[in-house]
Amino acid sequence: MGRLRTKAQTVRIKRYVFAGAAVLVTAFLITANIMGWINFSFLSIIPQYTIIPVKNFFVNTATNIRSVFADSTQIARENERLKQEIARMELELAVLNEMRLENQRMSGLLDMAQSGDWQYVGARVIAMAPESWYVEFAIDKGSVSGLAEGMPVVV
Repeated sequence: MGRLRTKAQTVRIKRYVFAGAAVLVTAFLITANIMGWINFSFLSIIPQYTIIPVKNFFVNTATNIRSVFADSTQIARENERLKQEIARMELELAVLNEMRLENQRMSGLLDMAQSGDWQYVGARVIAMAPESWYVEFAIDKGSVSGLAEGMPVVV
């Protein structure tokens, strides 16, 4: 007499038989196609719908990762260029502020020169006595410009 099997054992055996048959049929079809016994041209579309999308996923992912790193390199270069431009503009701003202050001083001197009956000559201080800065100094104008020693000056 045969041994009685449970329903779960029967289902398991059927699955094994089906899987084994599927493997054998697949192996036979692949061998027949390779040997040229049967031409399964429809099998060529299987990779198109299974393998190629997976390959494209990995290629696109790698491309996206590469572009992120390329973008970060480009961003770093742009950041460095902008830092240099900021430094240049800060220097330019400092020069412009100094020119603005000089313009204000010159405007004040011009207002002073226009108020009164005095004759003014613009000159630069070219030397100062080390022991008395505000008492003795030399300017770059002289008698040719109508100046003489002891004349009043505004510095």
